[in-house]
Amino acid sequence: MAIDLKSRRICRSGSYDDFDMCIILGNALENAIEACQRMSRNGQFINLHIKMIANMLIVTLDNSYSGVVELSDAFFVSSKRSGVKKESVWSVFNPS
Repeated sequence: MAIDLKSRRICRSGSYDDFDMCIILGNALENAIEACQRMSRNGQFINLHIKMIANMLIVTLDNSYSGVVELSDAFFVSSKRSGVKKESVWSVFNPS
């Protein structure tokens, strides 16, 4: 599996903290790796790009996958668990 990471100079700004970033990146990478593992080796890829634009942190992650992407109420439906799994990342954007 090929993982391509590109990052530009990132400075601390905004309301996110290290813990939030670990939740978001950890969840996204875990999902991308699991999606790639369900594919043949020659088609696997993960591209993670992180950059700052106008004091906004921009994170994009693209990965190969096999199958169809399903949505439920604008959320992705998990192919590894029953139902929609969004709690860990969603909690970063909507703290209680």
